[in-house]
Amino acid sequence: MGKRTRVPGPIARDQSLGSTNKRVPAGVSRWISIDPMDGSWTKYDPNSTLVSESSSSNGFRFAVDKSKNASQYRWNTSAQGSIRWYKRLTGPDGQFLQWSDFFSLELLTECVERHTNTGNTVDKHGIMLGICGNGVTDSTSSINWMGSGSTHQFANTTNGNGQKIIIGGDGAFENDHSSTSRKGYAVIAPPIDGTDADGNPMIKHCFAYCLDANNRITNNGDDAPRPQLQNFEFTGSDNVYLFVASTYAAFTDLTNHSNPEATWKMWYRVNVTRDGLNPTYIPGGGESG
Repeated sequence: MGKRTRVPGPIARDQSLGSTNKRVPAGVSRWISIDPMDGSWTKYDPNSTLVSESSSSNGFRFAVDKSKNASQYRWNTSAQGSIRWYKRLTGPDGQFLQWSDFFSLELLTECVERHTNTGNTVDKHGIMLGICGNGVTDSTSSINWMGSGSTHQFANTTNGNGQKIIIGGDGAFENDHSSTSRKGYAVIAPPIDGTDADGNPMIKHCFAYCLDANNRITNNGDDAPRPQLQNFEFTGSDNVYLFVASTYAAFTDLTNHSNPEATWKMWYRVNVTRDGLNPTYIPGGGESG
């Protein structure tokens, strides 16, 4: 029998466990890239607004029908009639989430390039990225959702700058913008039940930052929108879905212009606590849940 060389002691927290991509958690939460064409997403286009889509290392590129940019083709507080891609949200442990779970979410969007309407015309088109309930699978209104959007706001831009960053949900949303805004960073708070104790939680808070290409808050740090409190409930037994949707900030007559088309990069990070707000206190810095 050969001599054992391992020094007694705890196994390192970054010790490989069979796969270089799966290690014992070391307190680092990775950004997960969002690629609606990777085979794990479902597409629902209730009003046939999608013209084209493609995915590459440059990001996710898609175009929509310019004639369908009225209010019913947006994703906002009153209508959700646009093309959307969706899938069930999983936690870092690989388990699907329901609205009764305790989790929080970070979202990051970047407009990489605008391919059309890059002159004096502002088509006000973009994306909405967020989380929602079961209605995303077959509805065009009354979907409970929260998320962050990014839309074309400034003329004469091709490099992705000039975005309006939108933050909010089905109850209310807010926005801010800058000629140098290229990325949007958003935080969505955990769902928590109210004192009605009906098992249907609310997410009261969310906020966003408008960021330039160097990850600095635009307008000297002033572009950090936060909407009013959200006052609707999610159904606790519903699945949590992650979604990407087409949207417009407002109507623009595009009769003599091109179909809106841009390339986007999107990421998310989800944090889950399986014992919610009832952790076990473990002396010595022990971890609960």
